[in-house]
Amino acid sequence: MSLPLPLPFNSALNPGHQIKYIRLNPSAQYTLLFCYGAGGSSTILTLFQDFLTTHPNLTLLCIDRWVLGPDAPPGPALLSSLSSVTIELLDGLSIAKISIAAHSAGVYQALDLINRYPERIEIVFPIAPHIPAPFTASKIMSWMCTMPKFLFAAVGKIDKLSDTKAERMWLRLIGSPKIEHVDDGKFVYSKRLRDVLQSYEPDGKEMGLRKERLDLDYRLGYSRVPGIEVDNLVRLYRSCKVDLIWFICNADVFFGPASVERIAKDMKSCRVEVVLVEGACHSDIFLRSEVWERIHERVMAVDNG
Repeated sequence: MSLPLPLPFNSALNPGHQIKYIRLNPSAQYTLLFCYGAGGSSTILTLFQDFLTTHPNLTLLCIDRWVLGPDAPPGPALLSSLSSVTIELLDGLSIAKISIAAHSAGVYQALDLINRYPERIEIVFPIAPHIPAPFTASKIMSWMCTMPKFLFAAVGKIDKLSDTKAERMWLRLIGSPKIEHVDDGKFVYSKRLRDVLQSYEPDGKEMGLRKERLDLDYRLGYSRVPGIEVDNLVRLYRSCKVDLIWFICNADVFFGPASVERIAKDMKSCRVEVVLVEGACHSDIFLRSEVWERIHERVMAVDNG
C-alpha cells in the first residue's frame, strides 16, 4: 500500500503562511482530526489506512504542527496561527464540524483549536495527553520541571550534537521487535511503523521549523519557552468547553490516572469521561484497536444524536 505525502495548503487570510496535511478517506461523512504526539508528523496517519477499510464512514485528517512561509510565526505564536489556518483549511474542504483525537503533546494543538473555535468541534478524545506540571503526579516530570537551567541547556546541547531526528526518537520509544511483530489485534498497524516514520523527510526551512516544533513540544512541561508558560497551558485545560473522552493507562509514567484525576477536577466547563486501557503504555496507547473502536463508536453516536 502506497504512503501518501502531505499536501500543502496556502492561507488566504494569513498570506505567507502554509501548512501541510494528510486526509484519508475524504468522501466519508464524518471527520476526525488526529493531533500526533511529540516527534511525529502527519505521515503517522497512514498507520490507520487498514482501520479505515473496515470503518468507511470516517475521514481522518492530520496537520503537521509547523507553519511554513517567510512570515510564519515562531514557537509560541504557532499555536494560535495553526488554529486559524486549520479552520481555513476546514472551510476549504467544506468540513463544518470535526471531532478530535490528540495523543501526548498533541493535546495543546487540540485545546487551542477547541478554545478558539468550540462551535466547530463535536467531541474530543485525549489519549494519554501531556498534563501541565502543577498537576502531574510523575516524579520524573517533577524532576524535569525543576531541572537547573544549566543542566537543561547541557542536555539540549548534547541532543543537538547527536542530530537526533523525530523519527529516530519515535523508533527508540515504540519500535521494538515486540511491538512490530504483534499479531493479536491489539494494534491497528502491523509492520509498517518504520516505513511510515521514514517515508517523508522535509528539508531546508521546513526541517528547521519541524525541529523548532519538536523542541517546543518537549519543552512545554519545563516552562522554558517564553510566551507558553505553565499558566497558559493550565488555562487551555480549564477553559475547555467541549466534552472529553479521556483514554489513560496505568503504565503511563508521565501522565497517569493520578494526574488526570487532579486536572479533571479543575475542568468545570466540560464533562470528562475517563477510559482505562489495560496493558497500554504512554507511547503505544494511541495505536490500540480498543481506543480506535471506542473513538469510532462515540463519533458516530454524537453525529447521529
